[in-house]
Amino acid sequence: VVGIMMSSLYICSLNFYSLAIVIHNRTDSYIRTKMEPFLHGVPIAMALAFGFTILATGGDNPDVDAGTCLNPGDTSVIILYLGAFIVSLVSPITVGVTLGRMHRHVSRQE
Repeated sequence: VVGIMMSSLYICSLNFYSLAIVIHNRTDSYIRTKMEPFLHGVPIAMALAFGFTILATGGDNPDVDAGTCLNPGDTSVIILYLGAFIVSLVSPITVGVTLGRMHRHVSRQE
């Protein structure tokens, strides 16, 4: 969970970085001081929070041979579904919107 979530959220952060440069013309010093702590911190903090929560609620049952190790109604099920929602829906939409905005901005300049 941590690896998949962190990689997808970090891709979103890279797109926000590119968006700040291409559309908003932010300087390197502004990005380094104002944006970079959030661009690095948010993906790491969210992925670790989801990972630790799953570990704390017992959602990582190593005794299961196949399938999921979650019982319906378990709190870790809700947490995993929320993480899957972020990875499978929010990240692609964020990437698509930021890339679309950058493409539209660059194509208008040419």
